[in-house]
Amino acid sequence: MTRPTEITLHVGDVETAAAPTIITTVLGSCVAVCLWDPKLRVGGMNHFLLPHGSSSGVIGDDPPRFGVHAMDRLIGAMLKRGATPGRLVAKIFGGASVLALGGRAQGIPRANVTFVEHFLAREGYAIAARSVGGTTPFHIRFHTDTGRVLVRRLHDARARVAIAELESQPPAPRDGDVTLF
Repeated sequence: MTRPTEITLHVGDVETAAAPTIITTVLGSCVAVCLWDPKLRVGGMNHFLLPHGSSSGVIGDDPPRFGVHAMDRLIGAMLKRGATPGRLVAKIFGGASVLALGGRAQGIPRANVTFVEHFLAREGYAIAARSVGGTTPFHIRFHTDTGRVLVRRLHDARARVAIAELESQPPAPRDGDVTLF
């Protein structure tokens, strides 16, 4: 038996698969949504940093880093693979307060979770499972052929530092992007 392909998501990534695939990511304050069509056995996941982008159009705003765009892209990619909206099963993860930050930054994890809960409810998707909040990062492994998600909390202090560094990095250039310096 062949092993399923494994894909790792980073901030701003969206991935879907029709063949057995394991999509993984590590989350701190970010949120990931897994969507699965049980009839077609098609699944997908996104990984977003903030609910909404700035309205300024500042260079460096990478739309998939923001929940509103990441959700649209994930749903669109699932539909392109033949998924039916009424069959989609949603599972949400992340939104942890991994650093002791004050001010507006303290509310980012909760804002991410609230955004995705409201988005899914507004679009008519029930949330079948969730593991959100807390103070420790998450490691997520989503099996696209079964819809099963394995969640592991990362209690190591080094994981908190790694998550903070990962989530604060500017987006990696994508095909066709231009980075000004």
